[in-house]
Amino acid sequence: MHRVLAVILVFFSVVSWAGEGEVQLQAEQISGDNVHLYARGHIVLRYKKTLFLADFADYDKHQKRLTVQGGVRIINPDGSRVQTQKVTLNVEEKQVVFQKFFYTDKENIWLSSLAAEKKKQCYTLKEAVFSTCAVSNPDWHLGFSEADYNATSKYMTLRDIKFYVGDTPIFYFPYLAFSTSRERSSGLLMPRFGYNTKEGFIYEQPIYWAIDRSMDLEFNPQIRTNRSLGLYATLRFADSNHSEGLIRAGYFTDDKDYASRYNLKNDSHYGLEGKYESSDVWGKQRPEGYRDALYANMVFFNDIDYLNLQKKNLPHLSDSYLKESRFNYMLYSQDHYFGLNAKYFLDANKESNRETLQELPSLRWHKYTSSFGFDNLSYSMDAKLSHFVREKGNQSGQFEWVLPSTYHFSLLNDYLKISLSEELYAFAGNFDLNGTGRVHYDTLLATHKVKLSSDLLKPYRYGTHSIEWSVEYAHQDYLGDGLATYNTLDRSLRKDFLSREPFDDRVTLALSQYWYSNEQLLSAKQRISQEYYPDRDKKWGDLRHELMLEYRNWRIVNLLEYSFRYQGISEMSNKFLYHTKRFTVDMEHFWRKDLELDKVLTNEIALNARYQYNDTLKLFGSMAYDLEQKHSKKWRSGFRYDKGCWAVELSYEHDTKPILETTGGGSLSSNTFVVRLSLVPFGESEIKQ
Repeated sequence: MHRVLAVILVFFSVVSWAGEGEVQLQAEQISGDNVHLYARGHIVLRYKKTLFLADFADYDKHQKRLTVQGGVRIINPDGSRVQTQKVTLNVEEKQVVFQKFFYTDKENIWLSSLAAEKKKQCYTLKEAVFSTCAVSNPDWHLGFSEADYNATSKYMTLRDIKFYVGDTPIFYFPYLAFSTSRERSSGLLMPRFGYNTKEGFIYEQPIYWAIDRSMDLEFNPQIRTNRSLGLYATLRFADSNHSEGLIRAGYFTDDKDYASRYNLKNDSHYGLEGKYESSDVWGKQRPEGYRDALYANMVFFNDIDYLNLQKKNLPHLSDSYLKESRFNYMLYSQDHYFGLNAKYFLDANKESNRETLQELPSLRWHKYTSSFGFDNLSYSMDAKLSHFVREKGNQSGQFEWVLPSTYHFSLLNDYLKISLSEELYAFAGNFDLNGTGRVHYDTLLATHKVKLSSDLLKPYRYGTHSIEWSVEYAHQDYLGDGLATYNTLDRSLRKDFLSREPFDDRVTLALSQYWYSNEQLLSAKQRISQEYYPDRDKKWGDLRHELMLEYRNWRIVNLLEYSFRYQGISEMSNKFLYHTKRFTVDMEHFWRKDLELDKVLTNEIALNARYQYNDTLKLFGSMAYDLEQKHSKKWRSGFRYDKGCWAVELSYEHDTKPILETTGGGSLSSNTFVVRLSLVPFGESEIKQ
């Protein structure tokens, strides 16, 4: 309805100029007497960038009234147009009257009316019709007997409103009134309807409260007839011109029968979420030459159903079972970066969060890359102080420091590039072994690297080929007994708290090549990297291979990691895409395995397809299947029929959502029939069953 209002206001803007500025008149014939001024033949009235075209015009000097008629057309600067039989403008009374007019714009929105009038700040339309479909026999249209708008109070009223599909009236509203101010105003928002066999009929009615220009509050009460009721509330605010945030809280209580039927751990679901970001925290109180920024989000809930019951989750929450709260503050200049970070995780798969590892907090400092007085000699520096905690399990407090430096030069006319690198790495940490004791581990490690590389580019008749290769030798020296201590550490400590593992002398071979066709018919990219350890019994490390091929409408991507140590593939993904104007299919397979434990971690396949049958009908489908667990995680199929001015989409969907059961993490599968109806320009509504 607000879009209808926008069209009406744009229409009236073409007549609101009466008496407000200079009007230029051109015509084939201009004549007059003491009372009237006449113009005939190809009349052009010009006011600013708006044109009035007509066959006849009469201006009464005494009454200060202008009458324009005969094929009247009004062309606005935004591309919209008005056609009418007759326009009468009373300059003194600031009144404009139209007889039988038709308005249309570049978006094919049109409005017709038997009569229209503007007097001072009041506008009136009589017997009007609005639509975005074809003018002759529109698929749908909205009609109303009268529309009144007061520009002073910015208030619109419509009477006898009827919505037609073809010639058949579907809905009738006797009266509708609303504010047209661009300022936010309190009131009811569009409701949400749905139905499913588990929860029954679903109704949610958002209530919007515009507190002031920089703050609003939205209440979302909801009823699920087979389950119970609940309430969510979201507060949004902008406390400055460079910062904003929101806070959401909610509570939903289940009927005892529902909680018992689905073996739920809790019959009440509640939580608190928030997000805040600022690009200028301390302003002029910062040190000179520095800028700062802050980003924070939080999520706390007693179980995952608190999120499942929302119409739409906040955008910073991922689809993972592990929900993250984060605090990041940074202070930086051209030379230095300081950061204060904290992470807190809630594992929705677990009944208790006591064993989940939290990072509270960490301090970081980074010195950006600088030269050592020579352009070819550079260095940077990093330091990090971290604290990892949890109620049950190993904990750690640790400090890391890194100083890398590199000297690079080239030989043989830049065909051979050489870089020499030195890196000092220090680590000191205390591990609390689940309350049973403490272990201290520290080390000072020096890493030396020599790297040879080259890149070549050669154009051919049909395309261009480039190739890059590199050979890097790396050696580590322990300054102290850090290696001996590292070998005594438990594997879980290494996995949870150590970001770097010691390695024997290592040679890394890398090759990349690219092909680009001149006519963009074929492009290919390939990257290969291989590690070699000359002092080990099993000398070959992991092989990583990436390949991407594009030919016309085809695209194939492959990623593979192979372990010579365990003689097996540790990770592999394949993606296949075929795309034309009418047909698109996208298939992806991802597989990952822990070779040391001989356990497959991920084995999933996903498929998406779309077929544009004609200009109006589109068929689509998608699915995600877990090959290891042998069950469908999600699938969807349906079609969309789009006539331009309206569209309907029907789909059948299967989804699995996590829930918290009495025995721990579980899931609840549902099949849903979805109807989405779109009317241009009103937007889209959705019904689920």
